[in-house]
Amino acid sequence: MMKQLYRSIDNRVLGGVCGGLAEYLGVDATIIRVLALLLTFSGGLGILPYLLAVLLIPRRPRVLREEDIRNIPTDDFDKTDW
Repeated sequence: MMKQLYRSIDNRVLGGVCGGLAEYLGVDATIIRVLALLLTFSGGLGILPYLLAVLLIPRRPRVLREEDIRNIPTDDFDKTDW
């Protein structure tokens, strides 16, 4: 299966771009954030690419994890309505 680049929904500060890029590359998100800040402060070269990435890279779809499923209360359902 091919890896897909998504904006992160768990590891995000602003738009999830740095977190998503870090997940895709398999590195710590702090490294990507520091590089983005260095580009931004060295002539503003990081602002436009970041904004374009927020618009072009899709957000990761939210999926239920096993621990999320275990925490769903089951006594809220009325079994007679089936």
